[in-house]
Amino acid sequence: MEKKSKKKLGCILVILIFVLPPLIFYVAMFMPRIYYFSIDRQRVSQEFYLDLTDDVKLVSYKDDSFLVAIDTELVVEVDDAERFLQNNVKFDLIKYLPGNFFDYKSRGDEHISIRIEPHHGKYRVHLYHSE
Repeated sequence: MEKKSKKKLGCILVILIFVLPPLIFYVAMFMPRIYYFSIDRQRVSQEFYLDLTDDVKLVSYKDDSFLVAIDTELVVEVDDAERFLQNNVKFDLIKYLPGNFFDYKSRGDEHISIRIEPHHGKYRVHLYHSE
């Protein structure tokens, strides 16, 4: 019995030493981070070039960036989507697809797309930022 318990202990140690650290590293580096409660209004307003007033509710922020590639999504909830686009977006919008898709380019290689969807009598505005 003693030989079997040593073998089990050895297997557990191999898993803990050689399998678990790379798995933790993979999860930390490649899994997207999604925030629902601790969204920094000032930081996301600068990143997405928005004027976030008090009537704009922040729903979620997803950061799927890797190294120097930026890939983020901000979801806000507003009463009137058209007024939000006119008053809160700091750049000219170009409608590029039929329906509720908009596109605007800020500086250099930055690209921000906007999608609007109705949600329980209000509107959810999805802003995608990629570089």
